[in-house]
Amino acid sequence: IRAIRMTVLEVASIYEAANGKEALDLLRRERIDLVLLDIHMPVMDGEKFLSTLRKDDLLQQTPVIVVSTESSATRIARLRKFGIGFIHKPFQPSALVDAVDRLLGFLSKNPLGSQHV
Repeated sequence: IRAIRMTVLEVASIYEAANGKEALDLLRRERIDLVLLDIHMPVMDGEKFLSTLRKDDLLQQTPVIVVSTESSATRIARLRKFGIGFIHKPFQPSALVDAVDRLLGFLSKNPLGSQHV
């Protein structure tokens, strides 16, 4: 959250969830424009969250940026198949701005599922 506040991004509201299940519940209750996701979470990890999100008719187009310490190229490639952006932790606030610009600009030209980000 601190990194978001250090950027030039205009953010009306920030919601937090402790795990993927809580995040899905929150997405079903609130209008959320972008998800910043850690893949290492209890209850439902980020990969399961993405799989569930992309199968949900109402939520499948939700833009997601994974923010993680994950270093496995194989796992990152598997995550990218969900049409996500990816930022390695730790990161500079400018990296978040760039990732949002890339993801949202890309999605305006290519609906999710048609290409990888």
